[in-house]
Amino acid sequence: MYSYNLTVNKKKLEAEDNIILREGSMSVDELVFTFDESWDDYNEKIAIFIAGKQTLKRTLIDNKCVIPREVYDYPKVELGILGKIIIDNEVTEILPSNPIMLFIRAAV
Repeated sequence: MYSYNLTVNKKKLEAEDNIILREGSMSVDELVFTFDESWDDYNEKIAIFIAGKQTLKRTLIDNKCVIPREVYDYPKVELGILGKIIIDNEVTEILPSNPIMLFIRAAV
């Protein structure tokens, strides 16, 4: 299993290194996010993967998520983060990040 570290400062999502996923790691690799204080009030954070015409969402748990198996079917995938403030079951604010690219390589 690989863990890939990303940071989110305000609306800017950045990977520590280029993220190149390996096909043989389906459903076990994870993304680990570090958020700045501007995200402290957002009680739901969601990773959004755009793979071809599919949009896949994964709610972060402890600022982590497993990369969906479906993204490995594409040579590159966009990743963004969406933050929500939810009060009394009502979304009061949404904060999107910029998208970044993830690249998929064949297993060696």
